[in-house]
Amino acid sequence: MFAKHGITPRQGWGQNFLVSSTILEKIIEAADIKKTDRILEVGGGAGTLTQELARRAKEVTVIEKDPELVLVLKDALRGFKNVKIVEGDVLKLDALPYSQSKAPWRIVSNIPYWITGRFLRHALESKNPPTEILLMLQKEIAERICAQPPRMSLLAVSVQYYGTPEILINNILPDNFWPPSGVDSAIIKIKVGESIPPKKGSAKFFTVVRAGFAHPRKQLRANLKRALKLDSQTIDDCFTHYGIKTTARAQELSVRNWECLAAEIKL
Repeated sequence: MFAKHGITPRQGWGQNFLVSSTILEKIIEAADIKKTDRILEVGGGAGTLTQELARRAKEVTVIEKDPELVLVLKDALRGFKNVKIVEGDVLKLDALPYSQSKAPWRIVSNIPYWITGRFLRHALESKNPPTEILLMLQKEIAERICAQPPRMSLLAVSVQYYGTPEILINNILPDNFWPPSGVDSAIIKIKVGESIPPKKGSAKFFTVVRAGFAHPRKQLRANLKRALKLDSQTIDDCFTHYGIKTTARAQELSVRNWECLAAEIKL
C-alpha cells in the first residue's frame, strides 16, 4: 500500500508501522471487540488495524495527522461504511471524537510513542472518557504506567487516578515494525473507572501531585513545603494522620495516599 502511493515513513513524526500479522492478531484478541462498540484509533497508518476493527465494531473513527497517509487510509478503507477518517493532530483537537456524547466508547491504537502521556491525559480528562483504552506502547512507558510504590511516577499516578492499567503483552521486538522501532514495545489495557473524579477535585489533586514530583530525588515533605508554601507543622500533621513517613519521597506514595493528602491540604 505504501509503495502504491510512493510513501516512506516520516521518522520525525514517530512513524513506525506494525507489519507483524501475529502481533496484529494479538491486539485484536486482546481488544475483544463487540458489535456494539464505538472505537477510536489514533495514527491509522496503512489502515491494517483499522480494517480489523471495522470488521468487528459498530463504528470506527481514525485520526491521522499525515495528509499522505490520509490518502492511503481512504484507499484501504474504501469498502467500509462504518469508518470515519479525521485528518488532524489529535493533541490539538478541542475534544476527541465520542468524548462529548453520553454513549460508551473505547480506544484501540498503536499511537506514536512520544505522544503517550499527553494523549492519555487528553482522553482520560475528557467530558465522557473512554471505558477502556488498549494501546501499543514503548515497553518502558508501559512499565512506568503500571508501576506501584515505591516506583511510582507522575505518569503512573495520573493514569491510575482514572483507571486500572495492565500490561497484556510484553517484549514485542523492534523488527515487528517498519522501519524497526529501535525499542521494545508492549500492549497495555487501561480499564477506566466507572466513577470519574469531578473536575474541581482533580485540579487540586494534580496541583498537589505535581508539587510532590517537582524534585523526585528530594523528600516529599520538602517539595510540598516549597511548592505549596505550606508550613512544616501542617505537612507533618497530614503525614502522621495518614501514616506517611516524614522521609518519604513522591514515588513511594500510592494514588490513595495522594488522594488523602489532596483532601487534607488547604490551598
